[in-house]
Order: sequence, then structure tokens, then C-alpha cells
Amino acid sequence: MLDSLPIEFWYAVVAVSTAMLVHRAYRRRKTNTSLAALPEAFRRGATMLAGSPQAADAAARADFLIPWAIQQVRGNDEPVDPTALTSRELRLAELVHAALVLDEPAFKAACGQVSAIESKILESVRGMAAQEPRVTLEQFKGDRLQERVRKALAPRPPLPTASAAAERGEAPPRRFKQVSELLDWLPDNSAPDLWHLLVANLNYDYEDTLKVVHWIVSQPDCDRATAALALFLINADAYIGYETLEACDGWDRHYWSIARTICERSEAGLYPRSRFNLTCVNVDNDQTGTLDMLLRCARDLVERGKRVPWPMPVRLLSQPFEGRDAMSATYLVNDDTLYHRA
Repeated sequence: MLDSLPIEFWYAVVAVSTAMLVHRAYRRRKTNTSLAALPEAFRRGATMLAGSPQAADAAARADFLIPWAIQQVRGNDEPVDPTALTSRELRLAELVHAALVLDEPAFKAACGQVSAIESKILESVRGMAAQEPRVTLEQFKGDRLQERVRKALAPRPPLPTASAAAERGEAPPRRFKQVSELLDWLPDNSAPDLWHLLVANLNYDYEDTLKVVHWIVSQPDCDRATAALALFLINADAYIGYETLEACDGWDRHYWSIARTICERSEAGLYPRSRFNLTCVNVDNDQTGTLDMLLRCARDLVERGKRVPWPMPVRLLSQPFEGRDAMSATYLVNDDTLYHRA
């Protein structure tokens, strides 16, 4: 029967088989090249995200590595849209974060079944993230997981374009203050609504942002929701293992100081006002998952004979945030810049 098939059929079979082999070889070579280049790519990314590779914490690493891992599985360099992930891609995002924060037994238990390319990607991420274990699988499975993944992938809100403003008959917003200028300007020219928007939308990859956030959460009129937002955005559980400020390196000192200030003020009753919500800046109003994570980390430290450096922010995070949206008719915040509306 096979002898009766025309020669053109066999040409087609050979051509298709060859194309498939070439494609597989290309994908394998591309994957291997990408994996081999990852340490250098991570060095550049960490420098961009946190000022130095040594200072890049797990959240900053995830912010860089999760989209990269998804691109490798897809086999292209197209930007990753966090709102259009498949269930498999969301699972990979979780595993990349697991590779950064879990101890070895917990990480293996979390992986389950992964493909060959996913395995290679996770091996590379795991190798770069080698550090003292501090999070167990049960901690990782808490409600904070999805918050971490969403935050790592979430794009920053775009600034209204000149064309969009023109369509509405408005002038485009103009640059008003860089983040490096805000500390000199804020004391006499701002209000809690703007503070809330600054904490939400400034880029935390700048040291000046951390200084501004610390100033805001130290103010007597700082809203409870604003303090909770800052605590969530800095991933305070990543710094609770440092017993003192002197034990921190580089930018970790800023994060540690912000966390300590918020936690101490929380338990001293110094965030009495609760005017705002968190959903207006795309964060869950229920922050008990953040509190649970901090409490578990604190218990783990005590069990290991270590000191918990700050009080737990029970008064701050025990109740949901049900206030109004924070608004500013005058200003827009984006990346490292405060814009003045026309």
C-alpha cells in the first residue's frame, strides 16, 4: 500500500518532518541561550529595579523574572499582559515566586508537575535566589500569594496622553515635581488624598520614593489606609528577619525603617483616621492576609530564638478599609513624577 503512494507525498512528509525538527531545535537553542544569559540579565534587571543586585528583594526579583519566564514558555519577547494569563501561566508565575521565597522541601512540594522548559526556567531562578530559607509552603499558600503575583505583574497606570487630553478638549498634564524634589515641597503643599496617591503610584525603584513614603507614614494626619498600603507595597515580611536597622544593607534600611514606623505607630494608636479605601488604587480592602503573613513570620522568628523587631500591626490591619476613594483634582502621580493637571 505504501508503495502506491505518489512521490510527492513522501516529499511532503520529509519536508514537514524536517521543518518540525528545525523548529524544535530552534526553540531548544533559544531556550538554552536565554537561560544561559539569565544571570547577566538578572544582574541588569536587579540594578534597574533596586539600585544594586545585592539590594534587590524577592518582590523586585519577581517583578523582573515572572514576565521573563512567561516569555520563555511562549517562545517570544512580546510584553506580558497580566490580565490575559492562562491558568498555566499564572501557575508558572506562582512557581517563579516560590523559587524566590520557599525553602527547598517546600519548593519541591509546590512544583508538582511542570514541563521540561518550566523545569529549566525554575532551576535557573532557584539557583540565583539561593538564600537562607525563611518561608514554608503553608505560609506561601496563604491569601497573600495571589496578591504578590498580581502586584509583581501589574503594569503601572499610564499617564493620560496629549492626544487623549485633546479629545476631551483639555491640555495635557505638565511635569510639576520630580520625586527628588517632593520632600522639600510636601510639608506646606499637600493633603492626605495626595499622600495616598503618592504611596500608591510612585515607583519604589527610586530611593527618593522610599524617603517620601517614610515621611508620609510618619505624619500625624496620615490615613490608616495609606499606612496599610505602604506596608503592603514594601512587602514588610521580607524585612522582619532583621533584628536591628544596623543589620540591614543598602536600601533594605529604608524598607525596614518604613515597616518599623508603621507598626509602632499602628499599635500606639497613631493612625486614628480611616478616610480612604484601597480599591481605588487596585489593592484589596481586606489586608488580614498581610497581617497573617507577618504574624506567621513573627512566630517563626520566636521559635528560632530570634527577636521580632517591631510590634505586629494588629490595630492597622484587622479591619477592612471601607472609606472613600482618594482623589486629587490638581495632581497626577506617575513613576517618579508629580504632574499638574491643566
